[in-house]
Amino acid sequence: MKRKTATIFILAIVLFGGLAALFNAPLKAAEQKVHVGVIESPPFAFKDQIGNWEGIAVDLWKASAEKLGLAYEWIELNKDTASEALIQKKVDVLVGGISVTPERIKVIDFTQPFFATELGIGIMKDPSQSLVGSLLETFFSLQFLSLVGGLLILLIVIGLVIWLIESKNGNEDFNPDLKQGALHGIFWSVAMMTGSGEKAPRSIPGKIIAILWIFAGLFITSAFIASVTTLLTSSHYVAKVNNERDLAQVRVGVLQGTHESFLRALGASVKPSANIAEGLEELTQGKTDAFVMSAPVLKYYSGKLHHGKIDIIPMSNEQVFFAFGLRRGDPFLAPLDVQVVQIVQSPAWKEVLDEYLNY
Repeated sequence: MKRKTATIFILAIVLFGGLAALFNAPLKAAEQKVHVGVIESPPFAFKDQIGNWEGIAVDLWKASAEKLGLAYEWIELNKDTASEALIQKKVDVLVGGISVTPERIKVIDFTQPFFATELGIGIMKDPSQSLVGSLLETFFSLQFLSLVGGLLILLIVIGLVIWLIESKNGNEDFNPDLKQGALHGIFWSVAMMTGSGEKAPRSIPGKIIAILWIFAGLFITSAFIASVTTLLTSSHYVAKVNNERDLAQVRVGVLQGTHESFLRALGASVKPSANIAEGLEELTQGKTDAFVMSAPVLKYYSGKLHHGKIDIIPMSNEQVFFAFGLRRGDPFLAPLDVQVVQIVQSPAWKEVLDEYLNY
């Protein structure tokens, strides 16, 4: 009987100790300083004039930490290495413009999203403004000059051949004098190719050449026009992007590790960039035809880095969700989730969005 009583007493102690540890866990977490990895990504996280962090995600974290009684310190991170810093326990949580992507969700956990928006497609504004420059660039390009030069050589050769044949056969329309006769022969070849009409040869060989040249001229003219058109379009915004369906026809820049899989599924030729500034610079230099990322961030950076040069087209069929990032299996996820949901559903949250997004 005493042994049974002792056993029950020991089990009770163990159970009580376990419960105490369970309820004390949040308190211990609160006593420790949380290392918050913050990624500069306006309007979600950025520094004010005196160096303090602010933004949509920053304000949400501050409110959540206050409710949970957490002490914390900011550790600024680069977006490219943020997930790795979290996994290696250099920070405890990621705060900023952290979008939930298939690539990221494989390695870290996310809280409930606090912001949802559509993707935006950045394209160069008013491409027609650069039409004159585009035409000059095309007409003085090596490809265009080679094309014109090849056509001129062909016209000269045909003109000289028809002049030699007709002048030897006594056709007075083709002056036997080299200078005058050769020029007339070249003029004849141009006129016959374009269908303008010109005096017909009298000799049988000349007539055969004339018939062949008329038919050849049709194909040569069509090929020449097609080649010039290709050169013009390739130097003047190959394909204008009006919506996400057009992305399959162009070169699309994207921030590395974000929406690459989605864009490749659309058939786009994807060119990842190490950072937003690099991606937008490649767009303005014509190395890409579009740049895709979340619309609010794209709007901020395009206005800051290339004011007035970039238009943003919304991708209505694709949404982006933003959340805090945590390590896999972190028990802190559940209490933080509760605070995120409560704050986002409160009337004060709309004021935060109004402040940073001007909705």
